[in-house]
Amino acid sequence: MQTSNNYIPLTSGEIGLLWNGFRSETMTLRILTHFELVAEDEDIKKSLTDTISVIEEHIQKYSDIYLKEEFPLPVGFTEDDVNKKAPKLFSDTTAIFLLYSLSAAGMQFYTDSVISSARQDIRMFTNGCLSNYSKLLNQTVDTLLTKGIYVRSPQIPYPDTIDFVQKQNYLAGWFGEKRPIHATQVHELTQNIHRNILGRTLLMGFEQSVKSDKVRTKMKEGKAFSKKVLDDFTLILKNDDLESNTPSGFAVTQSTVAPFSDKLILETMIYINRSALVYYGKTLSISTRRDLFAFYEKLIVQTSLYTHELLQLDIELGYLEEQPMAIDHNQLSQKNQARH
Repeated sequence: MQTSNNYIPLTSGEIGLLWNGFRSETMTLRILTHFELVAEDEDIKKSLTDTISVIEEHIQKYSDIYLKEEFPLPVGFTEDDVNKKAPKLFSDTTAIFLLYSLSAAGMQFYTDSVISSARQDIRMFTNGCLSNYSKLLNQTVDTLLTKGIYVRSPQIPYPDTIDFVQKQNYLAGWFGEKRPIHATQVHELTQNIHRNILGRTLLMGFEQSVKSDKVRTKMKEGKAFSKKVLDDFTLILKNDDLESNTPSGFAVTQSTVAPFSDKLILETMIYINRSALVYYGKTLSISTRRDLFAFYEKLIVQTSLYTHELLQLDIELGYLEEQPMAIDHNQLSQKNQARH
């Protein structure tokens, strides 16, 4: 670690974002490597190639920071986590929608990272990553639009006037007359449907190709859980006479050869479920109907329990890398006591 008078140590927030950022970037790189190798659509392949180039630059910058700080580089995910000879497992449409989802997640992560950073060099680095993911997201949306597969939220009428809420029954939802859901709720429900369709497609592919029986069981459970959540989301929209415009083209091939290691498969699903908890929490915070409050509270609990089970298996199989932690003074005290 540098010891010059001008040196400012990393804060816990900066250490955390560097650790999480390196692991998520290496995870994304390994996942996209397979999709790029087997992509047949030239436009989608180009989007994957461009993203991989950007991620490789990010990883190199992470490595440079760790070297400068004389800080141990996390293991993350390596070339050993990808079977480059594996045949195609998912359709190109699945690939481009996954790329859209990962780009959006990258923007969210680096937005939080910029806010959490105090040191100028870390702020400049994370702000640059944020800018890159913003460009990648726009490029991905352009590709989706060009292909005619971008899925928009349902249309609702433009308002004629500006109104203010007059009655407490605006929040109703359990009993009596329910008011229609508002525009933001429509959009968030639609986005959650799309994310769950993508997640369920990945679970299908992972279930039929993963090597570990224990991981396969969890993928099967996740697929059933995702199906139930999709039905619940769709029913909420239908009750307001709204149809969800769902993306088509999501598909899993007949291949049973895993393109990814069991570790990468398991931790990818942990990452996706953690992201889902963020999205569900966001949707809960903007809900203004009591039945939706209750629905999202229950869904967050159920998703948390499933994620906890995935983490337990991750630990059991020896995959979970430990994040840097604060000093355990109680443990030090006990060690000192044992010596005397």
